[in-house]
Amino acid sequence: MGLVTSEMSYPTKYSALSMKQAIETLVKQEQTRIDNMEIKKASLSEMWNQILFVAKEESKYEKMQLLHGISPITNKIKEMIKSCTKEFKIFGSIEDVNRFYHSEVFDWVEQSTTELKLIISPCNKKPEFLSEIDQKKIRTLLSNAENKCFVINDKKEVLIFMRNATHPSRQTFAWWSDSETLVEMMSSLFDLSWGKIE
Repeated sequence: MGLVTSEMSYPTKYSALSMKQAIETLVKQEQTRIDNMEIKKASLSEMWNQILFVAKEESKYEKMQLLHGISPITNKIKEMIKSCTKEFKIFGSIEDVNRFYHSEVFDWVEQSTTELKLIISPCNKKPEFLSEIDQKKIRTLLSNAENKCFVINDKKEVLIFMRNATHPSRQTFAWWSDSETLVEMMSSLFDLSWGKIE
């Protein structure tokens, strides 16, 4: 890997830049590109707002989205919490709950007006940080369901982890959807699990 410079002579002479120079050049190129986007940000937003949409109403079609990696998943959860008005439900393993804690998910829920319901499965001992949360909002299952993790927002959207924090590869990915059928099915699973452990 590297960059090459050429001299405008005959025959053309090529010489390789050092790795340090190559990296500095690539970094400068990316910084310039980002700076240009920053300058154009306002005008791009203005142009977008001027575009006339034929249909301003929300699409009647159900949407689905596959999310790879912690950052996109965490951002989607943050969006879900922001739009939540009643209940935000989390079902996951100890590892998932720890990851949510370190990603500030519980802080976002606490700052919102929504009601949290949390099921941890399996769970022999709750993490210490959960003592700060109202214990009526937390239930634990002893069954072996550590590979299951999902979050539900107001029975209107769901995020299901296809690979959660317990997966050996640590390559997390999740599937988000506002499918009414899927949300209803996952809500029923959560509610049945919640009811089992009163």
